[in-house]
Amino acid sequence: MLRNVWVVQVTLENMRIPQSKKRKEETDEEILKKSMPKSFTIMPGDTDEEKAKKRKMIHGFKSKQRFAKKATEQKEKQSAWQQFQNNKGSKKKV
Repeated sequence: MLRNVWVVQVTLENMRIPQSKKRKEETDEEILKKSMPKSFTIMPGDTDEEKAKKRKMIHGFKSKQRFAKKATEQKEKQSAWQQFQNNKGSKKKV
């Protein structure tokens, strides 16, 4: 005997995620404007575990900024090249 089986495809659109759980995507400019939080600084009284954790956080923060800087430079170069290409075709030699 066959039973009716309901198949539901679960996607991110279907799921209801509380607003507090959603992370806002930061743009490259926002990342570059940020300075390193004071909580990342290693204090003399920190344990070895805390020092290692803070070093990882510092490394992650710096690499995120480095990649954001590379991305903005890439976008600037791309737009400059596109402007050059557009201007190059419009001018004709006589």
